[in-house]
Amino acid sequence: MTAEFVRRAERGLGVAIREGQERGAVLRQGEKIDRGANQYQSGAVDQMENTKPGPESFAPKGELHGSRGDGIYALTDNVSDEQFDEVLIEARDEGNLSRANVARRCRDCGAELDRRHVWRCAECIARRIEHGGRR
Repeated sequence: MTAEFVRRAERGLGVAIREGQERGAVLRQGEKIDRGANQYQSGAVDQMENTKPGPESFAPKGELHGSRGDGIYALTDNVSDEQFDEVLIEARDEGNLSRANVARRCRDCGAELDRRHVWRCAECIARRIEHGGRR
């Protein structure tokens, strides 16, 4: 029961970070803050002023990404709430609620979702036709 609670908390954190990124409240990958530096000043401003948090403000990078793609984002990206609940039920029944196991199952769900999108999306169909039926 405790491991299930932890997995749900990790997913909640990942969802909150991704939603914050969509709203512009959390830095996205590759996004930089302009601190006003130029050739005459260093741009060293009070870091609490004029900044927004990055994902690493909420969890270490290693926890977010994981060493084998089994981090918090694997529980979040391309996985619906319903799919996550199904994955947790399967993992609980199997007796393995480790993040690595749950993340692997979530990645499998996300890959299936992506494959379905690629084959059903009108823009993707047009691209496949353009490339001789290949993805």
